[in-house]
Amino acid sequence: MEILFDFINDLPFLMLVFFRVGGILLFAPVFSNTHIPMLLRIAIALILAFILYPNLDKNLHELPSELIPFGLIVVKEIAIGAIVGFAASILFAAFSMAGYLLSNQMGLDMAVIADPSSLSGDESQPFPYFTI
Repeated sequence: MEILFDFINDLPFLMLVFFRVGGILLFAPVFSNTHIPMLLRIAIALILAFILYPNLDKNLHELPSELIPFGLIVVKEIAIGAIVGFAASILFAAFSMAGYLLSNQMGLDMAVIADPSSLSGDESQPFPYFTI
């Protein structure tokens, strides 16, 4: 019973870990895809929060007991998580762009434009919204 009371008293710390991990998953390169449902992202964030929660030093910080300062801390945690996730997505975009530029320099982008397997000899557009 004492473990339950300790868990309830430490629930705000778990919530802060959950919001930071949720902010990361909001912008992370793999998890920000629209094909991954939001409920699955929330479940993954909750599982990761439960995994990371025991490593948290709860005596290091004193949380406010009022709602507005705690809400500002929650917003700060979501913003920190979003910045970390966005930085990871920028890193992935840089590698993707480097791969595209390398393939362009090697002449491999012609494989996207000219489809040799097509019997009619039609050329496909690499970017459907732009014409070359």
